[in-house]
Amino acid sequence: MSAPPNASHGGLLSALDPARNPRAARLAVLAGWAVLSAVSVSAALGRQGGSLRARFTVHQTPDGGPLFVLQNDGRQLWHRAQVWVDDRYFGEHVEIEPGLGWRFGPSDLLDLRAAPLALADSEGRPYYSTLAPTTEGLGRRGPADLSPKHVRVQVGPETINIEVGRTDATP
Repeated sequence: MSAPPNASHGGLLSALDPARNPRAARLAVLAGWAVLSAVSVSAALGRQGGSLRARFTVHQTPDGGPLFVLQNDGRQLWHRAQVWVDDRYFGEHVEIEPGLGWRFGPSDLLDLRAAPLALADSEGRPYYSTLAPTTEGLGRRGPADLSPKHVRVQVGPETINIEVGRTDATP
């Protein structure tokens, strides 16, 4: 047998009935709002940052010069990965797949203090690029004995600073 429609069974619903307990009902609404807000903010932050994972190592070539490796340790394909070494030397690579790296030397980096190359994107904002149609005459490159201390990597809107690791083995 079922109970009449207006019968009170107690329990959670009657405890949250605004007519019977307005304070409990308000607290339940606030608690629900807080939970939904926290979930929304954490989901948004999870999508915006933290997905860029990189490693930068310096190796020695057989002739004694440095060889740099920028490793994509994340799960996403990097498009137009940019690197700034010691806030002076700049380079970029078209794509770096997850788990793979970009090997480059000082000659692949532009010396921004010697001869900056300012290009403009589709919205007119200036940026530096080594992916220009021709790189002849763009200015000085990094010195052959470049020993990085600070590296900044940018892929799309994400930027990270990474520590420079050193190894004696050539990759």
